[in-house]
Amino acid sequence: MKTGLAIALALCLPVASVAAQACEGRPAVLRVSEVNSRPVFDAAVVAHTKWYRDKGVTDNQQLVLPVYKEPATRSAPLVIDSTRVITLHVNPPAGAGPARDAAWDAFVKQYAAASKVVATYIVCLPKTL
Repeated sequence: MKTGLAIALALCLPVASVAAQACEGRPAVLRVSEVNSRPVFDAAVVAHTKWYRDKGVTDNQQLVLPVYKEPATRSAPLVIDSTRVITLHVNPPAGAGPARDAAWDAFVKQYAAASKVVATYIVCLPKTL
């Protein structure tokens, strides 16, 4: 599965670039991930964002969204599913983006240790978001 994550990360930028050409809003890569270590996953997100900033990419955002378990009834309270998250990489760089390096490999390794990508989608968010 580690290879699957690396491939997903490597392929998302060119695909997102193509989607951006057709998107009249804000392109984003949406991933659903199963998480086994939230602290390690969160550290990977911080390192991922820092990597982009260190490379001069400042107009993208990495968002981590909680997933809620579906309640048994409408009156039941919502409960966060601690095993899943949704991430949005908004405005990923066009083209191949900055060259991968040791810092890239390090956060990819963190993601692989902490999670498994269940699904990846390229979406077009409204400009107002």
